[in-house]
Amino acid sequence: MLPTKEQILAFVSNFSKDEGAALLLSGGDFSTSERSFIGLFPRKIVSIPAEPVKDPWEILSEKVQNGFWFGYLSYEMGHWSVPKMLCRYKSQGEDLAAFIFCAVIIVIHHQTGTVEVRYQDKLSISEQTRIAPFLNGDYSSLSLSTPQIKLNYPLTGIEEYSELLKHILDWIRDGQVYQVNLSHCVEWINYSDPFQMYCQLFLDNPSPFSAYLHFEKRSIASLSPERFLKLEKGVLSSYPIKGTSARSADPEEDMLNKQYLLTSEKENAELLMITDLMRNDLGRVCLPGSIQVPKVKHCESYNNVFHLNSIIQGSVDKTKNFWEVIYSCFPAGSITGCPKGKAMELINILEKSTRGIYTGSIGYIDFSNGFDLNVAIRTVEIKGIKSKLRLGGGITIDSEINNEYCETLHKGRSFLKFLKLINPP
Repeated sequence: MLPTKEQILAFVSNFSKDEGAALLLSGGDFSTSERSFIGLFPRKIVSIPAEPVKDPWEILSEKVQNGFWFGYLSYEMGHWSVPKMLCRYKSQGEDLAAFIFCAVIIVIHHQTGTVEVRYQDKLSISEQTRIAPFLNGDYSSLSLSTPQIKLNYPLTGIEEYSELLKHILDWIRDGQVYQVNLSHCVEWINYSDPFQMYCQLFLDNPSPFSAYLHFEKRSIASLSPERFLKLEKGVLSSYPIKGTSARSADPEEDMLNKQYLLTSEKENAELLMITDLMRNDLGRVCLPGSIQVPKVKHCESYNNVFHLNSIIQGSVDKTKNFWEVIYSCFPAGSITGCPKGKAMELINILEKSTRGIYTGSIGYIDFSNGFDLNVAIRTVEIKGIKSKLRLGGGITIDSEINNEYCETLHKGRSFLKFLKLINPP
């Protein structure tokens, strides 16, 4: 019998404090909820420091190759790709990227109902003993404790947010950009186990590209709904999300919100703009004439919001290695704006700090088959007892301050419920 998502979480909780433990958990009932991956017993961790001695993409291409790797790329990796610029604000000790080579990978195929185990190194007796119950189908139950938290740095107020938004509207009127993704931050103290926090957040809002990675000095917990890039059987795909409306407990209002999203000129224009940007990015590494858009507009229903997304695909140029493909498209256009380089420059000016993992990417690279990477939105970075979350959205000439601010809160609803900043449901 295939383990439930709760049973997967219960199993991984036994390893969540092991450095290098990795979980890519695909939740929800979506076409992209295909497979979940568990990585255990790391044999190698390659990390890129905040101030690397050379181009960090070169370091990754030299050190992360062959086999199956879990890992992440911070948003600031984009400062070495598009555009080539140094980060205005120094990161506070966060690595730019980290990738993990595990001895064992467990793949749960949700759509076929099968479990696959891959070994990349021999396991010790104690390691075999720790994973045996799960592999034998002896699944345990998930036990959750009451979260112990304290708000440390509250969400940016609408007044401060509106001042930042006005700058973007001025730049758009000046013709410098068409769209800029603006985010704001909330921080809190979490006295509980960070994996417990991830479990509670995931169960409240199961997402197809959720992830949990644990390192010596920090953990990353993501509830991302968005795929950045997937390479499988020579086909490169991107599923950018652009366009959001809130869910409602009232069925009639909920349907009206969905209908608004489907018919809104503003929301649809945002999606088309970013779809075109990603077509251009994929065109750099795909064969000429192979780029297609199988879905121009698709609405997906999540627990807290409706989202519009599109699908862009192309036949990858086989002369390009995996890192060249990722580098050429990173970061995702849906979380920068358009044009990408100028939008990133203006984000630096407005946000006055590094984003870190937020709007970077988390996933796996399997050098024998391909890769699958999310867009690290709705993602918490935990360092010790300190947790940090950023929430954002795309600003265009038609943006209204109150609507844009409220949209960020809708996206972060599961986190705000966890922090008791809003009441359930």
